[in-house]
Amino acid sequence: MARSNDRRKNYEAILRQLRKTQPVGQRVLARVPRAFHKHMDLLEAEMPNFRQVVATVRRLLALQVAGDGSFYLPPMLLAGDPGVGKTYFAMRLARLMGASFDMVSMEGASSPMSLIGLEQHYYTSSPGKVFDVLVQGRNANPVFVVDELDKASSEARFPPANALYQLLESETAKRFCDQSCLQVKLDASRISWVVTANDLSAIPVPILSRLSTFHVPSPSRAERVHIAGTIYRDLRQQMAWGKRFGAALPQRSAWTLADVAGSVRPMKSLLRLACANA
Repeated sequence: MARSNDRRKNYEAILRQLRKTQPVGQRVLARVPRAFHKHMDLLEAEMPNFRQVVATVRRLLALQVAGDGSFYLPPMLLAGDPGVGKTYFAMRLARLMGASFDMVSMEGASSPMSLIGLEQHYYTSSPGKVFDVLVQGRNANPVFVVDELDKASSEARFPPANALYQLLESETAKRFCDQSCLQVKLDASRISWVVTANDLSAIPVPILSRLSTFHVPSPSRAERVHIAGTIYRDLRQQMAWGKRFGAALPQRSAWTLADVAGSVRPMKSLLRLACANA
C-alpha cells in the first residue's frame, strides 16, 4: 500500500501498539494473592450488599489456587437497581486481585464496534476495547465490565450483544480477532467478564445462558455508611490533594452521606464536592 493510503496508516498504528510492550505478543497472568481470603473479607466489609457474590468469588478463587494460581472468574452478570455499586464492585475486585480493569458502556450502543472494533474497509477503522485492553494492558487476564447491557439497542442491524457470543465462550475467545485487524489472533479466553444490567428481560436468552446471574440488593442505610467510607478512602488515595484529609471519613459525615446520596453512584462526586468545600 502507498504511504498515503489511510488503511496503511491504520495498520501502522496497530503495529506500533503491538510492539509497545516487550516481549511482543506476550502478557503476564495476574495471580491470585496468597492472602485472598483476607481480601475477600475486606471486600465483603466494604460492600456488604454483595455478600452473596463475594461468597461465590471466594470459592472460585480457591479453585484457581488449587490449579495454576492464575486469576480467573467465569462470566457473571450483576443485576440490580441503578446505583447499587455494580461497576464499583468489579473495579475494587480487580484492584484487590492485582489485575487490570477496563469497561465499556452499552447504553445507547447500536453496534458491537466498541468491543470488537470497526471493519477494515471503513475509513475510520480502529480497534475495539478488547484489543486495547489486551495489547496495551499489563495482564492477559483483566477484569472487563460490560456496563448496562440491557440498554444496548436490540433493533440494530448488528446488535451490540452479538459480540459476546464469541467472547464469553473460552474455546472461541482463544482465537479472537478484532474487526480492524483480522490477521492478528488474540487469546481473550482469560478475561474475567462482569456484565451489569437493571432489566434482565432486555438481554437475549442465549447471552444469559452464558452468565452466572447474581441479583444485588440495594444497600441499607447502615451498609451505605460502610460503602461511603470505602469510596472516601479510594478517593483520598487517588487524588494528589488526598493527603490533606484524614485517613478515615468521620462517622457523622458517613451517616449524612448515606442519607443524602440514597445510592452508591453519586457518593464519589458528593465526597469530592465536600472536600472542595472544606
